[in-house]
Amino acid sequence: MLKFIHIELLKLRRRKCLILTLAASPIMPFLSMLYFKYIGKPNVEPVLFYKWSVFGFTCWMILPFILGILSSLLFYTESSNHINTYFWIIPVCKLKYFLGKFFILFIYSFIFILLTFIWTVLFADLSGCVAQEISSIFYLSRKCIEISILLPLVMLPLLAAATLINGYVLPVCLTLVYIFSGFMLASQSPCLHPLSAFSVLLNRDGEIPGVPMSPPSLLVSACYCILLWDFFSVLIAGISLKKKS
Repeated sequence: MLKFIHIELLKLRRRKCLILTLAASPIMPFLSMLYFKYIGKPNVEPVLFYKWSVFGFTCWMILPFILGILSSLLFYTESSNHINTYFWIIPVCKLKYFLGKFFILFIYSFIFILLTFIWTVLFADLSGCVAQEISSIFYLSRKCIEISILLPLVMLPLLAAATLINGYVLPVCLTLVYIFSGFMLASQSPCLHPLSAFSVLLNRDGEIPGVPMSPPSLLVSACYCILLWDFFSVLIAGISLKKKS
């Protein structure tokens, strides 16, 4: 498995555009600083600033969209150049091949969230209106770790879909539909979509301002939702890769 991950990392070194996507990590922290400086509100709660910079568009729109594009990118080059044909001649374990790409999502998610964490702490101090403490920074770091682990699991269905779809246009459209459908279901039926179930798990303690605390029964349903979607995603990916071989 480590060899698969190492090979995927070596292939991604040629993708300079992937490094540029990390430049999106300071977008929301910077805009949050501008917003709170503009309204001139003193003594802003650190959690409120974190909601704007990390818990909002960053983990709902920006990072899921990048992970969705990365999912299609991991399969597109090999499929278009027929490189994966040689993998099946060797032969290569289909599950390890798929999971190797899945762990790339984990690594990228961790790096992106780590950069967002650093930018958030930095811009919160530069704003001059957020009184950060060790406890609040520790809270942010804990939530960032949760996001970096949960979001790749949430985006696993798109990685499985990338084994079925060729090209870039359709995966991009599918990513947008996936994100917005999760956003729409978050308030109505949060346990039907992995992305809305992710929001339930993220706010299980009810500490994010403006977001109601999730009941314990809903937490269990959210876990089952993500696990079921991931199970069927791996199953579909395995069948798809087996047919291609």
